[in-house]
Amino acid sequence: MRHPLTVGNETYFSMVSGNGNYTTVQYQRINTGITLKFTGYIEPDGMVNLHLQPEVSDAVILVNGNPQTTVRKADTYMRIRFGDTVALGGMIVGTKSHQVTKTPILGDLPIIGKAFQSRSTDNTKREVVIMITPRMIEEAVKAN
Repeated sequence: MRHPLTVGNETYFSMVSGNGNYTTVQYQRINTGITLKFTGYIEPDGMVNLHLQPEVSDAVILVNGNPQTTVRKADTYMRIRFGDTVALGGMIVGTKSHQVTKTPILGDLPIIGKAFQSRSTDNTKREVVIMITPRMIEEAVKAN
């Protein structure tokens, strides 16, 4: 039995179709964020077998307004002891953006226009790290 754990957002995009006289608008929902699907089994020797499937997704709006989702997934198995901690990482996303700010009219002049402009670049890198520590709950042990 898989147990999903999700931390994220629901983002809605309007999709317009039709001609000038008859247009229809539909709303499309995109779920984004971090989802962890996991299955765990306790072995007779006390070890915990885990099947982990993390997923990280982000919604991006394209220039023409159509939504696009970027998704990073992993699928792994782990065998660990109760109380030990494991880290699952490596789902990295990087974004780079450029911006040009200029003085109206003067920034568009040939040759000297660059003196009336400023340029900036922003590099962003994000990584999701999931840390898992299995613990035995006393009530569950007593019930079995």
